[in-house]
Amino acid sequence: MRRRRHRKIAAVAAGSLAAGGLTAAAAGPLAGTAAAQTNRFGNEPVASMWIIAAGTLNQQGACSGLTPTKLAAMMMAVSWSELTGTSSIAPSPMTLSRWDSVAVRPENQNLYSFGTIETERRAHWNPGVGLFQLDLLGPSTSMAHWERIYVPTAAAVAADSMRDGYCAGGTEEQRLDRAWAPWYGCAANDCKSLLNSVYDYSSDRFKNLQKDSSITAYGGMVRKSCYYSSAPSPQVFDCYWVHPAYAQGYTNNWGEPYKPEGGSGSSAPTPVATGFYSANYAAHTRAHWRSEETGYSRDIVKYIPYGTNPRNHTTWYGSTSLCAKTIFGWAC
Repeated sequence: MRRRRHRKIAAVAAGSLAAGGLTAAAAGPLAGTAAAQTNRFGNEPVASMWIIAAGTLNQQGACSGLTPTKLAAMMMAVSWSELTGTSSIAPSPMTLSRWDSVAVRPENQNLYSFGTIETERRAHWNPGVGLFQLDLLGPSTSMAHWERIYVPTAAAVAADSMRDGYCAGGTEEQRLDRAWAPWYGCAANDCKSLLNSVYDYSSDRFKNLQKDSSITAYGGMVRKSCYYSSAPSPQVFDCYWVHPAYAQGYTNNWGEPYKPEGGSGSSAPTPVATGFYSANYAAHTRAHWRSEETGYSRDIVKYIPYGTNPRNHTTWYGSTSLCAKTIFGWAC
């Protein structure tokens, strides 16, 4: 998938969270409509996705049958199918994948700290991240964990991909199948029924949707300021504190309560990362686990060059010069 202007669209969403939909979609609902139930999703995530959907269709071009509200509902269907399996539970924007085991791909061993299975297990690079489990989809290979958690930046990638698939033409079913093709969850779960449960084709509005105000676009992630003390001319940059213990939304099948060290040996579920700093720096996505926060004897760092599959990158580091600003000052 070619790189698009998803960061520009996401910037608009970050500054103006408001949702709505006015233009009726042309196509009608498909068979397999789910029984009416209360659908649950985070309030800010829904608003962000609608704004991103509107920006995507405005910049990339709309097509018959696709409106901002419908595209946002299609994104919600993916999140439910990937993360909860039901629309009655609000998913967490911080969700980290737990099923990339060595049995699935031998190269998944490189996601474990220093490529070792048994030690420092929670300094783990969980590759699928966020509401859309972005991993290897288009520009997401150059996105740090924080960008895939933060709903506006994550939704921009998902909306772009879904829009391309849907607008390629065909029947409504063919369009939806193509839009959702990159997501395994839509094959395992019925995304069409999930869409029908939350989207009213006749009025082009959401239906039976309860928005959870406790779930923000950051999903529990905290924005901070960082710098590298070892840099020749240290400059402050944005970094983000990610800790599953503070995740907002549903965490039962992936977060701190669920086997945080993972399954036995290399079996699934894989470990869930303990608190780390996520950042972009010098054309790399970066994750820093600091010893005072992990309890390990050393700091642990993994840098991934933009556009690189983390499974194919074997370099880890046992020290860091990262300094992060806290309420007590700079911690180095």
